[in-house]
Amino acid sequence: MASRGTIREYKKDEVIFDQNDFPLTRFFCVKKGFVKLLKIVEIERQNFMPTSMDMYTRRTKSKRVAHCLGTVKPFQYFGVVECLMSRTSGQIPCSKAKAGEENTELIFFNTVDLVDAFTT
Repeated sequence: MASRGTIREYKKDEVIFDQNDFPLTRFFCVKKGFVKLLKIVEIERQNFMPTSMDMYTRRTKSKRVAHCLGTVKPFQYFGVVECLMSRTSGQIPCSKAKAGEENTELIFFNTVDLVDAFTT
């Protein structure tokens, strides 16, 4: 199966894919370095501000944060679930992947090769 893959190198903190790339058409195997899998979540905070002695106004603040789901080390893979899911089939488990603190080499396979490898 490795002969069907393509090797690509990513620099430190370079984005491998993000939520705009879905549905993914490839899955990845880490050859060197590591990859951080991230989920973009929205955090909302509410509090009440006094506007007078007996009146309060609700104030809402929200921001988007990248929450780390985990790291993928050499000889491990990621993107299989995302590769086989369509954007409309529900929530995407991982919405962003970035190279780690060092240069990272990945072997990536397209969806057709992945399905062929498991069905033949």
